[in-house]
Amino acid sequence: MSNENETENTVPVNFRYRDDNGKMISKEAAIEKRWAYKVDGSPTKIYQHRLAIREAEKNGTERPVREKKTYDPGSQSHANVPSPYDLKRRSGYRVIWQVLAENVGDFVGIKDLTTTVIARLKVEAPDWYERRYSETPYDVETNAYVMTRAPYNAHIEAMSQRVVKEDEGFKLMTDVTEPRQLKKRGRKPNKVEVTPVLDANVEADDDASVTVNEGEVVTV
Repeated sequence: MSNENETENTVPVNFRYRDDNGKMISKEAAIEKRWAYKVDGSPTKIYQHRLAIREAEKNGTERPVREKKTYDPGSQSHANVPSPYDLKRRSGYRVIWQVLAENVGDFVGIKDLTTTVIARLKVEAPDWYERRYSETPYDVETNAYVMTRAPYNAHIEAMSQRVVKEDEGFKLMTDVTEPRQLKKRGRKPNKVEVTPVLDANVEADDDASVTVNEGEVVTV
């Protein structure tokens, strides 16, 4: 984790980006392509890997292949709870889950959760956190909420766990056996079309129908 930070920080901030045709592009364009970090414009690993491929093609050597990080869910645990996340990786979701795992079955208030998660991220990866969140702190509440919704909750639910949000905060449930029940949203009452009966001596209107709630009686 620390090695990754050191490698990223050795790249000059005034790095210049070029597209596939070798034409220089702006930092904003590089950020849009996810080639540069928003904070300081330094190149991401995606762009560094792209440069390595171009260099290999130029020299006629074998193209490098990015090592895919795989994790077997449940092979690690925290607070005696099997983890859906790789605890060795730098991840805000992982830290949120760890804090909730330390309080299984109990709600953790948003304020306490935010304070704890940010404090741990600053200790575990200070350079990374400073570079990405020096101006705007990591949004713990939003990311915790994301963990309650599809598709981001799939690997959590696969381990018979569930993150839920209520007014009290967030809670991690374990040994979940029933499928997640979505809350029903309020619906408008059914509408019916009612055509009033007009007196024979009254000239009919072109738009005589009236919309009312089902069960109501209309008198014309």
